[in-house]
Amino acid sequence: LLFVLSGAAGLMYESIWSRYLGLFVGHGAYAQLLVLVIFLGGMSAGAALVGRRSERLREPLRWYAASELAVALIALGFHACFVGVTDAAYAHVFPALPGWAETGVKWTLAALLILPQSLLLGTTFPLMSAGALRRATDAPGRTLALLYFANSIGAAGGVLVAGFWLLGRAGLPGTLQVAAALNVCVALGAWLVSRQ
Repeated sequence: LLFVLSGAAGLMYESIWSRYLGLFVGHGAYAQLLVLVIFLGGMSAGAALVGRRSERLREPLRWYAASELAVALIALGFHACFVGVTDAAYAHVFPALPGWAETGVKWTLAALLILPQSLLLGTTFPLMSAGALRRATDAPGRTLALLYFANSIGAAGGVLVAGFWLLGRAGLPGTLQVAAALNVCVALGAWLVSRQ
């Protein structure tokens, strides 16, 4: 259940970021491309960094809870950060740049806005896997397959709910808050499980 909710929140972010960055870079297709590259690249880098260390961690589920909580905190500040960065860029940075450099700076700023959360989201699978495998030692392949399935089902549900229902009712900031609330619930649940 925790990993279903985590997957839902993760793909909600991806769909929300595409909308935010589309406003900034000026084109939805470019924003989706950028989000896909940074999201998958950041997740891969986060998983690679933590995956090497996860089996040495004493309490991987507590680290997992910390990652989920960090994602939630960043999400809660994302709208204000986005508005501040884009306002400053249009007011101070872009007027000082030659026209040919503006696109590169726009894409770089857009990528930096979503990279921290993407890295943290990448840490979740190795941390959850390490914690789950320590509790279910008899069938590691089945445990990992179930985790992957749960996360994928949650991801599909999250992107559908965000894209077709929640964005229209809560807007971008409200949808971010819902995704952040899911991360907080997951963090609390993982913390409680780690104490058993």
